[in-house]
Amino acid sequence: MSVVEVRGLCVEYAPHGRAARRSGQQTRLAVQGVDLTLERGEILGVVGESGSGKTSVARCVAGYQTATAGTVAVDGTVLTARREPRDRRRVQMIFQDPYSSLNPAMTLRQALREPIAVHGLRPRQGVDQRVEELMTLVGLDLRHLDAKPRRLSGGQRQRASIARALALEPEVLVADEPVSALDVSVQAVILNLLADLRSRLDMSILFISHDMSVVAHLCDRVAVMTKGRIVETGPVDEVFRSPRDPYTRELLAAVPPHPWAEVPATDTDAALPDPTGQ
Repeated sequence: MSVVEVRGLCVEYAPHGRAARRSGQQTRLAVQGVDLTLERGEILGVVGESGSGKTSVARCVAGYQTATAGTVAVDGTVLTARREPRDRRRVQMIFQDPYSSLNPAMTLRQALREPIAVHGLRPRQGVDQRVEELMTLVGLDLRHLDAKPRRLSGGQRQRASIARALALEPEVLVADEPVSALDVSVQAVILNLLADLRSRLDMSILFISHDMSVVAHLCDRVAVMTKGRIVETGPVDEVFRSPRDPYTRELLAAVPPHPWAEVPATDTDAALPDPTGQ
């Protein structure tokens, strides 16, 4: 059974603001009847240009957006608009901008302790041990536990965001453009971290991207979206070798050579002597 099953998903956005409504702007259909499945232990890439609807799909799966029509099911259970705490824990999201996803007033220790304590995932005396386990899992030095987000580099902030998502022990991670805001030198490190987490935790990842080279580097299967619809899906190697849809061929033709595509990533980001360094 698929860990995530999306059926007939539609998302509409009403005109925003009084001026837009007065001008007669129509409701915009951002997602139109999307079907997709995510298997256990799989990384599925959803790729398309800006405005294709891929982020709306991701937000519906993660529970941040209410669908106009259609269903999202996890392990066969259809999730409602008002999810129970257990259902919210099962799917966690990693955002494009790691700084905005972290509370600037909290240290990493506080940010990681909070979800563990609120959901009662560890006895009180075991919370700090779990926090340290999460830091190690994402490759962050324990000395950063008492640092606030502004004291971290972009790569370290994204690691912290991943650690906070993992604190709730989810079955599924939804990663929305998680490396597009990072320097190229750090992108491969974060991608390799996600691949490692998938292997070590048997985790399923829905990976949203506009970059076909990133999808080729990380994902098992790919779904290509344009104008709110999925136009092609299949194993990455198969789709990249023999794309059927003209839009997929256009995306592949526009892929530039990536600086890190052929070079194994070495993780220097987690061992920086100065936490403010990039």
